Amino acid sequence: MEQFLPEGRLISTPENQALLRTPEGLRQAMEEQTVLEAVPDKCDAAHDLHFRLLGKEVVMPREECAVGLEDGSTKEIAILGRVGKPTCFVVEGLPGEDGAVVPRISRRAAQERCLRWLMTLPAGTILPAAVTRLERFGAFVSEVIEQLEAGETPETTVYMEEHWYTYDDTVSTFEVDGVEQTTTVVTDQIVEDQY
Repeated sequence: MEQFLPEGRLISTPENQALLRTPEGLRQAMEEQTVLEAVPDKCDAAHDLHFRLLGKEVVMPREECAVGLEDGSTKEIAILGRVGKPTCFVVEGLPGEDGAVVPRISRRAAQERCLRWLMTLPAGTILPAAVTRLERFGAFVSEVIEQLEAGETPETTVYMEEHWYTYDDTVSTFEVDGVEQTTTVVTDQIVEDQY
């Protein structure tokens, strides 16, 4: 089964390192559409990310850096924030220049594959997620999806089970399909303490 992990989880794996080491490894990654990770060392004025792969500078064009850049739903900080951090991508081509292989890479394509994969998962699938903020009405991991779409890496990993949050005494108990649900009361103090 295909699996997509938060950025930073692949960079040190022997598989990732081996595929990045040679033109043959990059060709294999391209043919198998394997998601790879490397660390960009700069972002230029055009907001292109620059990587060192196979001893050469490889430029990931701005429009390939994150889903949503073309329509404006993702902010430019999603690109700038990747410098110096493990960044995922797929190899989309291996054009040659003077006999040398220069990979054409896309983080956007890797993110689109991940989003398609997420849509195939059945309800109840347990995924690593980060709760980044509590609100009066509960805690949601939707921000994690937004962070992934924006090309950011969530800072905290937790495993969530279905749970209901209620603000103060709005509701004490309730049922779903005849089963009483566990609730946690979220008070103003809990919300304030997170900031």
